[in-house]
Amino acid sequence: MKLSDKLQVEINQARARLLELAEIEEPTDENRNELEELRSKVDTLTTRHETAIEAEAIEQRAIEEDPTSEDAEGREISALIRDAQIGPFIREATERDTFVIDGRESELRSALEIRDGDFPMCLLMDWSGAEEEVRAAMHLDEEYRADTVTAPPAALSTQVQSGSWLARLMVTTNARFIGVTTRSVGPGEHVYPYVDGTAAASTPTKGTAVDAVAGVINHKRHQPRAVQSRYLISEEDQMRLGQGYEAALRRDLREQIAEGLDKFVFADGTDGMLETIPAPSDDADLAAGASNLTHLHTGIVGAIDGRYAGELSDLNVSVTPGLFQRMSILAPTNTSAFLTDYLRAHGCGVRANAHIPASLGSGSKVGESYVLVSRARGIVGSAIMSVYAGARMGVDTSGVLMQKRQVALNVVGYFDFDVIRTANWTKFRAATA
Repeated sequence: MKLSDKLQVEINQARARLLELAEIEEPTDENRNELEELRSKVDTLTTRHETAIEAEAIEQRAIEEDPTSEDAEGREISALIRDAQIGPFIREATERDTFVIDGRESELRSALEIRDGDFPMCLLMDWSGAEEEVRAAMHLDEEYRADTVTAPPAALSTQVQSGSWLARLMVTTNARFIGVTTRSVGPGEHVYPYVDGTAAASTPTKGTAVDAVAGVINHKRHQPRAVQSRYLISEEDQMRLGQGYEAALRRDLREQIAEGLDKFVFADGTDGMLETIPAPSDDADLAAGASNLTHLHTGIVGAIDGRYAGELSDLNVSVTPGLFQRMSILAPTNTSAFLTDYLRAHGCGVRANAHIPASLGSGSKVGESYVLVSRARGIVGSAIMSVYAGARMGVDTSGVLMQKRQVALNVVGYFDFDVIRTANWTKFRAATA
């Protein structure tokens, strides 16, 4: 809650009490003294409220100029995240009948507006460096926001939440590298509107009519999908939930969840990027190239379309680890440098991605894999992953586990993913040997 909102609540409460005192027909001295104190308090609060509104307006203008900066509310949440620990949430899950979350952990829940019993996903973020990458990631996140639908066909209302924690969670993932926009969202369904059949601009001569192109407003509706991590924790480990154990637990959970989200983006057989991004018409020709990397070089350069990519520095390339290794030790016939060195020298990012299948299957596709290329211009919001701020943490202590003084800890996060505009990516088949 912003400071101006908090002050407005205090002003409303004070005015309500003033009204009650004013309706007393025969006030006591105590009533009169309280009345004077409340009038003075309302004047002071009103002045502070006006000052807070002006300061917040200045902050908002600064955020619009630099999306990586945080407002007062965002700074408050960031401070809570830094101070809160995972240990109390594990105790709440394992001792649900006797342990109650309080302190900074409880404040964090309230600030994020997540349910009692939920585990804040933001606690998985990494605060240890990579600041430039995080700022760049935050820049992507803050430019595109979800619209929340409470009950269709209710009106759309803009939901704005700090995306810095999510940027830190996803900063090293292949999804981030290839241009997926991540959004932190609250409970419910979330709608991302877009327009199909966009009109083409023209420069008609005087008196010439311009034909209209039918534009269809459409949307992608995000609903919770589960990403789950499960592993055993002993009672002995629970007894030593100190700072060292806390850091190790955060790191392990962060890697598990981020890896699960990354895998879905590329490997899901229905909604993953390799299923939804169309291949170019010369896909077969590119795959049938010589065993050197000339065909691969041709395919990457061919992704420059003059609209969403104007040069190699507008591209990021994601390949299988095996193909990346070949690109690092071989040079195409039309360059004198290893292909990875050549691409990076021209500002093109290239990275190995374990979630791209090493082989596309049987028949003519044996020994081939997909190369996925992103085009940077206008990529924000072209593929969106909504990650719900609240996760669930549960335990299983039954049977043999109890005999071994162990609990099975289940952490379940929720997300959804869609490619909204496929033109920002292309894929093609490449020979892997």
